[in-house]
Amino acid sequence: MGASADGASKVTWQPSYSGSCEDCSLVGRQMPYSELADARYGGADLSHASLFGSVATNAEFPGVTGRYTDFSQTILNNANLETSTLTNARFIGAEANGANFSGAQVDFCSFNDAKLIGANLTDVSATHMVGVDTDFSAANATGAVFDHADLRGANFDGAQLRGASFVETDIAGAQFRDARLVATNFRDAKNIEQADFTGACRSGDTQLPNGLVLRLCATN
Repeated sequence: MGASADGASKVTWQPSYSGSCEDCSLVGRQMPYSELADARYGGADLSHASLFGSVATNAEFPGVTGRYTDFSQTILNNANLETSTLTNARFIGAEANGANFSGAQVDFCSFNDAKLIGANLTDVSATHMVGVDTDFSAANATGAVFDHADLRGANFDGAQLRGASFVETDIAGAQFRDARLVATNFRDAKNIEQADFTGACRSGDTQLPNGLVLRLCATN
């Protein structure tokens, strides 16, 4: 058993693993291409671990700690990661359609080219995240904070963005078509003139730059 530069053990993980490891420590574990569908990892510490290319459909990860964890290319469709601490983790090219990230911390994470279609992003803290060309279409991002993020080319079509914040976020080429922007804050958002708001609606307290005119959302 070798040791990494940061002292975390490097352990070869058996593929096709599934089961329960709730509240356990998997710090630094190398688990690429594992079969984790329906597995239960609530409260586990996955910091500095690698789940690259794994299949974790319907897996339970509530309250996990996953700082600097590599979820790149992982299939997380309908997985539960609510209230997890995932700062600086990598989700590059991951597929997390319908996943539950509510209340999670994904600050400084990389979600480039990831798919989070219909995901629950309620009250997510995503400051400084990098989500270039990420698909958030039809997601519920009520209360989500994307301040200081890089969301160039991201897709928020049909998303629920009530109370979401994009302060000083780069949204060049991003799409917000038919999105609900109730009380959404775009203060000092970068390149907002390059974003597509076709069909989007707002409320009276939505913060938009001068010159961007959107219809009011229906109240029902």
